[in-house]
Amino acid sequence: IGIELLDALAYIHDLSDEQGKPLSIVHRDVSPENVLVTFDTGRIQLIDFGIALSELMTRQTQLRRVKGKAQYLSPEQARGDRELDRRTDIYAVGLVLFYLFSGREAYPKDFMAALNMARNPKIPPLHKLVDLPHDIIHIVNSMLHVDPAHRPPAARKLARHLSTLLQRYYPGYDRWSFADQIRAILKHEIQDEHD
Repeated sequence: IGIELLDALAYIHDLSDEQGKPLSIVHRDVSPENVLVTFDTGRIQLIDFGIALSELMTRQTQLRRVKGKAQYLSPEQARGDRELDRRTDIYAVGLVLFYLFSGREAYPKDFMAALNMARNPKIPPLHKLVDLPHDIIHIVNSMLHVDPAHRPPAARKLARHLSTLLQRYYPGYDRWSFADQIRAILKHEIQDEHD
């Protein structure tokens, strides 16, 4: 899920206009609710670009106005900082991975409590919540660094790195294996869909 989600973000982050000028698209709303897993193929789809930023926009978004789901905001997004870039989305993917690995969200459910925590995050150490290889925990921690300058800068490179780790720790596991598992888990839903 993380690899395909980062792959989708890499696609939008790297888009350019006809003259080759980067569009600088930032999704700003990466969260489990906006990540779909297809029944039939187990493919990951990133949806809801309703609050995405781009160079195509005239930047009429009000400054200091927070947009996005409070439980999946980066610190700079929660503070309403003026300039957001792709590292905001990378932070949100880190929060999604934290949730997928640990089974719990990093921020509280209450909107204001989550917003306050997002502004100054104190995320529980992932290694104390789940038994994962150190390399994977290190990547998630790097994605969740408070300072954007210390986060991985590119989703594509991050996706490749996670893909390498997936093959190292789970040899032979691929998107088709994932699709088979999704079909097995959702077999009743798939049958209902066909019916």
